[in-house]
Amino acid sequence: MQIPVGALSDDCTITIGVINNPPALPSDTKAIGQIIEFGPSGITFLLPVTIKIPYTQTDLDNAGISDPSQLEVFTYNTATLSWSIIPVNNVDIDNKLLICQIDHFSMFTLGVSIQSSTDTSADSSAGNGGG
Repeated sequence: MQIPVGALSDDCTITIGVINNPPALPSDTKAIGQIIEFGPSGITFLLPVTIKIPYTQTDLDNAGISDPSQLEVFTYNTATLSWSIIPVNNVDIDNKLLICQIDHFSMFTLGVSIQSSTDTSADSSAGNGGG
């Protein structure tokens, strides 16, 4: 994490921890790795803060992908009780890090969108067999 001078209006203690029993990611998303909480949760910044979220080769293998740029970074919004994707500014392949700029602390995690096994866009009447 890189917090630039002037990003915080007051001094505070920064925490980073793993969340047990986190809220579920959207159903069309496969979670990768652990849910990380940067705290104090809800704090907002006057300037963008850089976070670096690690991934492993095992994470890529479990997701069924070979290119780490396919990974997405999600943050949890406590007001809407939902996860949303944030932009990835850089993928550091050598150090296996996804680098993002954020304006607040919350829970963050990696995920990958699950692609449908059949393309129904050509026929809008195609059934969406549930499973």
